[in-house]
Amino acid sequence: MRAKPYCKAPWIGLAYESTEGCKPCCEWSGEVFFGTHTDYLKSDYLKDFKELMYEDEMHKGCTECIHNEQKAEAENSWSRRHWFEKFDIEGGLVRLDYRAGNKCNMKCRMCWAGASSLWEEENIAVNGTDLSNFKQQNNDGSNGPTIDTSDVYDIDLSSVSEISILGGEPSIDMKVRNFIDYVTKSKLNDGIEIRITTNASNASKKWFDSLNRIKDLKIMLSVDAAGAIQDYQRSGSDWAKIKKNMIKYRDTFEHVSIHLTATAINFPVLDTWWDELLNLNIPTDFVVVHNPRSQSLNAIPTSYKEDQIKWLEQWRQKMSLGVIFEEMDDKTRDILNEKLSSAKEAIAILTASKYKKWFRAEFKKETLRLDAIRDESIFDLDPRFEEMINER
Repeated sequence: MRAKPYCKAPWIGLAYESTEGCKPCCEWSGEVFFGTHTDYLKSDYLKDFKELMYEDEMHKGCTECIHNEQKAEAENSWSRRHWFEKFDIEGGLVRLDYRAGNKCNMKCRMCWAGASSLWEEENIAVNGTDLSNFKQQNNDGSNGPTIDTSDVYDIDLSSVSEISILGGEPSIDMKVRNFIDYVTKSKLNDGIEIRITTNASNASKKWFDSLNRIKDLKIMLSVDAAGAIQDYQRSGSDWAKIKKNMIKYRDTFEHVSIHLTATAINFPVLDTWWDELLNLNIPTDFVVVHNPRSQSLNAIPTSYKEDQIKWLEQWRQKMSLGVIFEEMDDKTRDILNEKLSSAKEAIAILTASKYKKWFRAEFKKETLRLDAIRDESIFDLDPRFEEMINER
């Protein structure tokens, strides 16, 4: 047993989701406490989680941090566990990840009904019932898929440095608007960084007005590629509209970045969309899918990953060829450095993933299942997918 916990998350972090419940951080992929935050604080779940942090080996539920720390050679490599290290374990809550509901206008391939109302509707239409992994019983014994998260307004946020708001899609959920109003109309607006993750489908004046009231705002555009790959991975996306909105976000707000989900769909054909997306000159970082396994990078055969690594290395060389950084203005130099850093991180991500044939089998099964339901075909995107799916 360790003398100190390997992660401070259960003491100073909280992820609160209406369709899932509470857990110490959004990266945790193990069991979740299905109930309100009020009950969570008194639960054996939280007590046991704190004890778990003293184990000699990191729990498999910490997969995302473990994976991120394995690719530490990337310039902008990062893990939530390391981020928490700078805070006092007894200093109170420092980070809140809040997801008010699953209302969404997309049904992304790596998502599920708990985070997308369109996924939920699709499950019901296809199966006659919602087979979504929603928890089926509330703490009081009543049946129901969601939790009343209204006690989020009772949480002491005085020590919080960061609130992360996701969905669903926050820009179309009035519960999110109400929570933003609550924070921005209080003294909390002066001391908390608020990070909004949006799929960039909405750039309306009303939504932008809400965002403009936040004093310390970071916008993460959850966009996963350009063109047909983006629209396929994020069903309901319209790339032409998304691209236009991304530019509007970039030109309106000071801190905007792309939060790209690296999957078995977009990374095998990274060379087809990379330039168009990065040429928007928005800093890009990556979130690696570990679950569902059908979307994991481990489903990509080694040769396809090696091809993309080689392409990225050549891209970095081409971008740097003949460049004299000292002669660039600050903005141009920063943009180029961001692009080179993104490529380096993508290489590290591909290098850290390891091909597993049973993951590829799940990728094939789930991809063809959804294609049949949605009247789509991954084979229309790129011939490499037919090779990848049918490879023996």
